[in-house]
Amino acid sequence: MRCIMSIKQKQLIEYIIQDLVAMLTERMGFSIQDAMRVVYHSNFHAKFLDVETGLYLEGQNIFINFFVKN
Repeated sequence: MRCIMSIKQKQLIEYIIQDLVAMLTERMGFSIQDAMRVVYHSNFHAKFLDVETGLYLEGQNIFINFFVKN
């Protein structure tokens, strides 16, 4: 059964995605468009949007480490 995201959860997820895109541009030299493409087209993104996984509650370093390794 899928959980429905609250407004606060959606907002938090949007902020984290914005921060992740910013980190990819700053730390890895991606353009904004490329960073957004990487984030939004990753397998990680789907899992991240699933509130049942709780990934959105983890620190941002987990996300950047995922993208650095992959």
